[in-house]
Amino acid sequence: MDRFRSIKEKLLALAREEEDITAVVLIGSSTRAEVKADEYSDLDVVLATERPEEWLYGDRPGRLGNVKISFVEPTLGGGKERRMLYEGSLDVDLIVFTPDQFEKAIREGVASWVMNRGYEVLYDAKAYASLLAEHISHELRPTDLSEPEFNNMVNDFCFHTVWAYKKILRGELWTAKMCIDAYLKSLLLKIIEMDSVSKHHVDVWHDGRFLDRWAEKEILSDLENALRAMTERIWFPHCWPRRTSLAGWRARRQSGRDTDIPKRPGIMPGYCWKRPNRQNRRRECSLIAWEIERDRGWAGA
Repeated sequence: MDRFRSIKEKLLALAREEEDITAVVLIGSSTRAEVKADEYSDLDVVLATERPEEWLYGDRPGRLGNVKISFVEPTLGGGKERRMLYEGSLDVDLIVFTPDQFEKAIREGVASWVMNRGYEVLYDAKAYASLLAEHISHELRPTDLSEPEFNNMVNDFCFHTVWAYKKILRGELWTAKMCIDAYLKSLLLKIIEMDSVSKHHVDVWHDGRFLDRWAEKEILSDLENALRAMTERIWFPHCWPRRTSLAGWRARRQSGRDTDIPKRPGIMPGYCWKRPNRQNRRRECSLIAWEIERDRGWAGA
């Protein structure tokens, strides 16, 4: 059963009635062949119109149903996206372009990032279908970095590991948690993507989506252990898990980027179970920094 049938029918009827709408294209899970839509999926729509402001900030989406929640955010190709929750928990993402913006996004390859896994043209007043067929193709996302870029990312990761630990010792748990959950995880994800593409030439999607489908089982196991420990211990400064960086080190070793780093069991793994005083905290933080330097060959033996 198509949960969004009524919304799509109303949008198509509106496009046929009003001349400002030049294209209605479905994208996302409702159109792709792999990992198809389920009961939790939303409806992703690209709309090309001469009156974008009315769809982004006006009440025209209300003609498709009863909008309960709505907000606007930037999206690809210089356009904007209105994300809406309709009655019945039906979430619709409406990417709004002017006709010129939409054509430019297609020709310059920007649209391919969201359309290369499938799309369905519901309405076409300007022969976009042929343009899409010419420029949209399914291809793997490039994930490889140059050696200087990769080394810079590794150093960035090491630096912010120490930085986040200092925030924990100071009691700035929110700041530390945001660094680990957002920034460090984004760097770790890039390493895991590179590992999977270089070894198996798999499609790594974007933003870690369907990670369990394309990452190696050993990496998934390491992540499960590290993230569980982080979740359980992050709010207790005396129980800071140092395993969060292990998955990163292991992924780099497996990808062949850092085969010169010795495997030193018993140093990075484990937890600091003893509640540290101020002196011990400084010593512990210095120890982690020294361990990273030793791993990278910066510290003396």
